Amino acid sequence: MPSSKSYRFGRYRLQSPAGLLYCGADIKPLPPKAAQVLLVLLENSGDVVTKAELLRRAWQNTIVEEGSLTRAISVLRKVLGTGQDGRDSIATISKRGYRFTAPVHVSDQPAHCEEKKVLLAVLPFDNLSSDPEEYFSDGLTEEMITNMSRLNPERLGVIARTSAMMFKATKKRISHIGAELGVHYVLTGSVRRAGSQLRISAQLIRVDDETHVWAKSYARSPRGHLEAPE
Repeated sequence: MPSSKSYRFGRYRLQSPAGLLYCGADIKPLPPKAAQVLLVLLENSGDVVTKAELLRRAWQNTIVEEGSLTRAISVLRKVLGTGQDGRDSIATISKRGYRFTAPVHVSDQPAHCEEKKVLLAVLPFDNLSSDPEEYFSDGLTEEMITNMSRLNPERLGVIARTSAMMFKATKKRISHIGAELGVHYVLTGSVRRAGSQLRISAQLIRVDDETHVWAKSYARSPRGHLEAPE
């Protein structure tokens, strides 16, 4: 029985030999031949794969027209969309074949082990205070990363602070950030302080469709602890 391998690129993961394409926890439907073509490209990421090799591997020496391969590539491009640079992950090499251009991470970890772990990035909290010093918002971000990392390490993986801080004050879309970091969810937030009053807002966003899974605001009470406003 062929060994199970996982090919992760951006927010996607292809599990072989089943040929299942995951985007986060969701399965993206792929025709069997398109999935096989993608697998061959991922196995040779960065290298040119000839049309003849793709036809041989995906159709197992069955005589088919080159148009079948062209249609499979078209399906893959439609499903995968473009990368953060606006280009297709599958490049056409004139008169030769195709090349997968996105970085690919290969793992021998069984599918059920990968599926149970969710990856999260805590982005630097925005400082909306009149005070230009940002030590409080940066400290809060670091505290959130530390606490989230301790919740359930076997089920929840949290991206390191040094990687997350690269996106401080970024204008990039959540989908682009998630693709760069390879995470399923992103936690964003803001801090606003005026005098003794403090308000913290946080939002948990799913990278796949950029929808809010959870959001809440907290205000500092006169007694000095945070309370969720009604």
